Amino acid sequence: MDAHEARRILADRDDPESPVDLPPSVLPKLTVDDLPDGGAIQVGTLKKGVMHLDWNGTLSRDGDEIFGEADHTWTRKYWYSPLGLEQYLDLVRRAVETRHRGARDVELTDYDDDGAYVALRFRINTAEKNLGKAYEAIRKITDEVEEAAQQAADEVGQRIAEVAARLSGWGSETLDALVDAVETTGSADDKGRTELVRQVRQERICRVPRQAGEPEQQMHSGASHLMEWLQRHSDKGDAARQPGGNSRYSDDG
Repeated sequence: MDAHEARRILADRDDPESPVDLPPSVLPKLTVDDLPDGGAIQVGTLKKGVMHLDWNGTLSRDGDEIFGEADHTWTRKYWYSPLGLEQYLDLVRRAVETRHRGARDVELTDYDDDGAYVALRFRINTAEKNLGKAYEAIRKITDEVEEAAQQAADEVGQRIAEVAARLSGWGSETLDALVDAVETTGSADDKGRTELVRQVRQERICRVPRQAGEPEQQMHSGASHLMEWLQRHSDKGDAARQPGGNSRYSDDG
């Protein structure tokens, strides 16, 4: 999509209340003047007729300013983080309120818990006039606001993995040590071992990676899969040590 087509889509939008979908690549070619006052943009890429959001939120115009609104609307049914949904969003809310008292570039706009869903939205202000630069600034502020909650979720997941490892007979090793154990084991029966190690190490680096628009069941999946692999490995070792156990496990793990 080029800038001319993006401007046409923005000008000809059918429903003023609904955001327009634009790819991130076209944003640097647009300015605040290209966005109708009161209009909104969702950033994402259309793939096989389905919009894959780059970020859960919208870009909007208020006078001659561009602002973003982050949207955390999650359902308890599809929330699989070790840190509960209420606790996670409560940390985000507290971070927004604290930053609002200081930098004043964010503001809580909505918080609602109806039992099945929890919705939290907050506004992010920027002085940028170019949509591309504004989007980068908004994403950066959003990441800073959510950092504490992401870190808390990561720490809870790590602690649960370590306790599960100890209960499964793997002692008090840290999650990193368990990853090393999986990576260096001589077992060849699990061809997904290399990918498992890569996934866990990636989550340890990035903390809670998730794709925009996807439910939170992806959070900390690597640690869970690690424990499943270790449990299978332990079960096979136990079987080899039992009378009549399959001896092939005694050699390759």
